[in-house]
Amino acid sequence: MNGLLKGALAAGGGAVGFEVVRRALFSGARRRYEPWERSPYKDFPNKVLIVGGGFAGYKAAQTLCELARDRDDVGVMLISRENYFTYWPMLASVIGGDVATQNVAQPLRRTLIRLGASFRRAPLDSVDLEKRRVVAGGKEFPYEHLVLSLGAEPAYFGIPGVEEHCISIRGIGAGEAIVDRVIERYEEATLAGGEVPDSRLTFMVIGGGATGVEVASELHSLFRDLLVPDYPNINPNRVKIILVDANKEILKELDPALRRVARKKLADLQIEVINNVKAKKVTADRVILGDGREIMVENVIWTAGARASVKLDEIDLPHDERKG
Repeated sequence: MNGLLKGALAAGGGAVGFEVVRRALFSGARRRYEPWERSPYKDFPNKVLIVGGGFAGYKAAQTLCELARDRDDVGVMLISRENYFTYWPMLASVIGGDVATQNVAQPLRRTLIRLGASFRRAPLDSVDLEKRRVVAGGKEFPYEHLVLSLGAEPAYFGIPGVEEHCISIRGIGAGEAIVDRVIERYEEATLAGGEVPDSRLTFMVIGGGATGVEVASELHSLFRDLLVPDYPNINPNRVKIILVDANKEILKELDPALRRVARKKLADLQIEVINNVKAKKVTADRVILGDGREIMVENVIWTAGARASVKLDEIDLPHDERKG
């Protein structure tokens, strides 16, 4: 795990939290054959339906199953579009090779069945609040109580070109997509004998929160530690990492002392930090900043914001200004 995560960002307890979740997901006796659900969800008079298998959804299922352990009238079902739980704080570590993808994603089904819940893998189609029905994967699921934990997705704030030209940290495939892009650029440079524009070997991370800072740091680990033996003809000093943040300081959610440690670490890693400016437009070969500067770059990673799932827009529920 890179030094930055061990240092300033260790305050978030990423590695410890991951181990706690991993143990929870794999706790219980190891049987060769697992039991089916204790009783079909449809047979319970009190049905609790959870939509979404992230932190909130998994914790809700775990807590409800514990509360209803001695009751035979309560059934809990969780529906998720994926059959695995993604431990988001460790996602960026896939880039630098510290963590394998399969260790960031852990299976939901076996865990939920052991807890006493039902599980269905299906995308959410619609919610009928009046009839108390959820349609997912084309099938109807009734409920008496509904928990919506659909999670978040990237917010692009209407900035032209972001969605088209940036790699967003959206799902477990994001880390692999970033590594694939890096390998693609290195291969291009190797085949061309190094005769490629600097923009091909420049990588910009937009967003100076914990995810953005860690992605930038993990990119450095990938360039300096993992790829040097395979691409000895590419000078790692030519590969540039730029971190852009709209705030006056990166990691604004952290204590000032921790921010200073992180800022110094980024400087030591030769990662350029541009603060207090927003991205105005992103094209295939450049990023135009709000102060008029144009930075030639063909590899942009977006970590600058999140919004509630767009699926919530289709459900007639009250919401606050942070929905989107």
